[in-house]
Amino acid sequence: MPSNTVTSKSLERNYRQKYGLRKLNKESCACLLIGSRRCMGRKVSAGSCYSPRHDHNSTFKVISTGALVMVEQPYVGDETDIAELTAECEAFAKEWDLTVRLSIEESWHAPGKTILVEYRRVVKS
Repeated sequence: MPSNTVTSKSLERNYRQKYGLRKLNKESCACLLIGSRRCMGRKVSAGSCYSPRHDHNSTFKVISTGALVMVEQPYVGDETDIAELTAECEAFAKEWDLTVRLSIEESWHAPGKTILVEYRRVVKS
């Protein structure tokens, strides 16, 4: 493999280094991010604590603060699909009091075919 080829592992490593993250070996949901230990994926009154397109889920911990980050990388099609996904993710984040960030450039699972969706707990001052 040529040295200039970007691999999934190197893209993930770059993401972790850029944001100071350590990968955890567990699947995450909104309940985990907000600190609930009761749900862990079960249905709750408002619906599911899993995001709208729960695909290629990873959990990270911010090294400096210990805060958890939920990353998913769903497959996307055209710009209409991306707009629809963005709206779904923003609604889910609002429902659970989370922040959401989407990035096509930082997705490492099937780059170019997936989009990175990052959820974090809202930090209140």
